[in-house]
Amino acid sequence: MKKAEFISLIAMRGNMTKRKAEETVKMMFEILAETMVNGDEVSIPTFGRFKTFKRAARTGLNPITKKKIKIPATTLPKFVPFDLLKRAVKK
Repeated sequence: MKKAEFISLIAMRGNMTKRKAEETVKMMFEILAETMVNGDEVSIPTFGRFKTFKRAARTGLNPITKKKIKIPATTLPKFVPFDLLKRAVKK
């Protein structure tokens, strides 16, 4: 599903204009991103948890030159689905 289709569904189910639905979706993702940037997590009951995790620095291998390279530590986003969502997808 593409973003436009998602917004159309929200507008239809929420009995609102597409513009209002688009503003709502945009705001939701902005808040989600801001929260994660601050190092906090967002937990949505029956759906899942959005959080960040730190990947440690490590040594990698350049696939072209075969030389060892240092890969710096980084922080990445992560989504952890809750059991109810997992079971719904399995059906």
